[in-house]
Amino acid sequence: AECRLCLGIFHRSLGDQQRGMRELQASMELCRELGDRPGESEALLQMGVSYVSSPQGLVHLERCLAIRREMFDTAGEAACLQKLAETHAALGNLPPSATCWQDCLNLRKDLGNTAAVRLCLEHLCAIYMQLGNLARVSDFVVQLRELAAAQGDPDGEASALILMAKCQANLGKSKAAIASLKEGLDVCARHSRSEQMLVREAECHDKLSQLHYELGDRAEGKREHEEVRRLKKKLGKEMLRGVISDKETRAKLSRRSGSGV
Repeated sequence: AECRLCLGIFHRSLGDQQRGMRELQASMELCRELGDRPGESEALLQMGVSYVSSPQGLVHLERCLAIRREMFDTAGEAACLQKLAETHAALGNLPPSATCWQDCLNLRKDLGNTAAVRLCLEHLCAIYMQLGNLARVSDFVVQLRELAAAQGDPDGEASALILMAKCQANLGKSKAAIASLKEGLDVCARHSRSEQMLVREAECHDKLSQLHYELGDRAEGKREHEEVRRLKKKLGKEMLRGVISDKETRAKLSRRSGSGV
């Protein structure tokens, strides 16, 4: 059964999906005959992974999940929930994907696996952003920020604060967004020797510039933009590509506020 499981995974990795599935199916059936529930659940998990973009994958993964819950295999249950979440997302089923990620998050918190907790939070933020539920995004971003701070990860903390500000701004909470970005700048200032943190600093200044222009505060908007220009000169244009706003966006904000940038 173990050999057939490994053969199934091997053939799948070589692109021979049909042969891989035959081996996995054979492994699952052998494990079932032997009463090997852990082996059966692993074969079902791998069968589900093989059908990651198909509803059939959900069927195999749901069976795997049921077995692992019967066995009280918390780590195995969390791993299966992650695959279920990924499969639902691949099929465009975002609400069920979010539910699976949430269940997975709860289990991984119990297990104390901080790296896995962070992965769950990042996926939950991404899904709720797609669903347009910014209030939920904010809830998970707060947890991401706290986790990054506890781990001594300044880049993760600054990134979380920038995302938090984006949510707050889109919810009409501009002052709260500005406060979050200033917190982000404080984090960057404590780690200013890091090139990556200088990129985050530029991102914070860029978002602050946009917010101030949108609020009609032209002087602050221009001052923040000057900080972006300073960092752009220091880091180079390529380092900030895709991070700061483009000239067209800045020009639009400038016209809206009635002042040139």
